[in-house]
Order: sequence, then C-alpha cells, then structure tokens
Amino acid sequence: MVNQVALGSICWREVVGLYGKCVTHRGYEIWMDLGEWWTLNSQMAIEHNFAEDASELVFAFGLVKTVGTLRNPSGDDPGHPNSAGLLSFLLETSGKVALSGPEDGLFRAEGIVGLVYGINNSCDFRVGYEFPVSSPRALNGGLAIGFIKHL
Repeated sequence: MVNQVALGSICWREVVGLYGKCVTHRGYEIWMDLGEWWTLNSQMAIEHNFAEDASELVFAFGLVKTVGTLRNPSGDDPGHPNSAGLLSFLLETSGKVALSGPEDGLFRAEGIVGLVYGINNSCDFRVGYEFPVSSPRALNGGLAIGFIKHL
C-alpha cells in the first residue's frame, strides 16, 4: 500500500471579466493506493476570497479504478508513477460549505462519474457526467470535459 499526504497553501488570481480575485487555499490532500489498482483520494481545505471577505470549507472524495491500456497493458506498475496511457474510471463527490460572507451556511455538493486518460506524464484528459448531490440544486446535470496539467 502506498500513501501520500500533501499539505499546502497557495494563492492564485482568477480573472473574471475585467475584475480579478485573490483566493488563499490552505488544506490537505491524501492519496491512498488500496491495491489491485484501486485508489482512494480526499481533499479538504479552507478557501478565503479577499475581494468578498468570504471563507468556505471545500472538500472532495474520490474512488478510482485504473486499468492498463496499449502503453501499459499489464497494469503491473506499483505506485502508478507513469500515467501516460492509463485509463481510469472515477467516482467522485465534492462540495463547499460557506463559513462566512454573503452565502454564510450554504452547502453545495456535486458528484461525477467518468473516465480519466493519461495523455502523457504531465497531462490528463477527463470526461464525465456531473450531477448535483445537495439541495438547493443550483447545478443541472451535464457533461464535464477537461484537461488537467500536473505541475
């Protein structure tokens, strides 16, 4: 069994229209290899938006089953250090609880069922069906497509 724990503190600037916002994100991420190419991961953090003076508790939990592809047909690489060519099935839920600010106390959660394909060691392609889990159901279900760049 391989485990990984990461603690972090980051600040990023997101440009929305002509306005930007600075958000700090302090939290942890845990990745646990359950064996037989099953992986469990979780994340939890406090985000603070300085422009709105609002804080949120953000969380995510996921279960992933990885299978080999033509680049790695046997699936015999413990620790999964090379993601190129790997196909993974994922079941994930994420959410936010507003701790302060204009949405104080509001809880939102969503789930996703999908696939992740490792294009190379630093980039993944992700596609899935995203659906609301909590009420109010501010989000409609729909297709989610993305590219993930690992730094």
